[in-house]
Amino acid sequence: VAIKLPSPSIPRYSSLPTISGTATDPGIGQMEEIKLRIKLLSGINQYWHPGINYDLTAYDITESDKETAWFVAKPTAPGGGWSIWYATHSWLTGRQFQIEAKGKDTLGNYATVYSTVTFSFDTDFPESGISSPLTGSIVSTIGSGIQGTARDMGVNPGLASPVRIAIKRLSDGNWWYHLETSFTATSFTSYEFVPPAEDWTYSTITDDKLNSGTSYYITTQTQDNA
Repeated sequence: VAIKLPSPSIPRYSSLPTISGTATDPGIGQMEEIKLRIKLLSGINQYWHPGINYDLTAYDITESDKETAWFVAKPTAPGGGWSIWYATHSWLTGRQFQIEAKGKDTLGNYATVYSTVTFSFDTDFPESGISSPLTGSIVSTIGSGIQGTARDMGVNPGLASPVRIAIKRLSDGNWWYHLETSFTATSFTSYEFVPPAEDWTYSTITDDKLNSGTSYYITTQTQDNA
């Protein structure tokens, strides 16, 4: 038995309506059923109670009763076979989960090794902002660069990266073009970079690139790794 979705190589998801996988029997080659169980690792460290609901109270099966947490998946292979299977579930955002799967063949033999995947579910939007220069401020230099923050939100935040920054000169409407280090772009243009931490600095634009007495508009955007 192998869980294919969620993938073991993808640590965070923002959408996961279906758990799916494959199964084969090296013996007689006939599978009878696939069972799953879902554990909430964040906080309570307990298993989902199949069939009641999907909120936090549904994860009420303790470690000592975990054998009661198994539920049967659904077959999707041609003819109703179990070589391909799936199950649906609704997830709590900002939490880490573990899914285990096991198979049983028509002789009643269960797999002795479970397929296991651990992942985080995250639908919380990350936030980015500018801390210097301040909105509406009048400055004589940006020698320290444009500074800001980018962070994921929620109880189990991921990594907010990359950051996109765009700078508009309001006197003529031109946008900052990073590759030419000048305001030569006549339509919206942004530059994308990977900050080393939540606090970041963009220092490519310098004082000599700015016109005295001119207003500028700066906007940023980020995304998380879900």
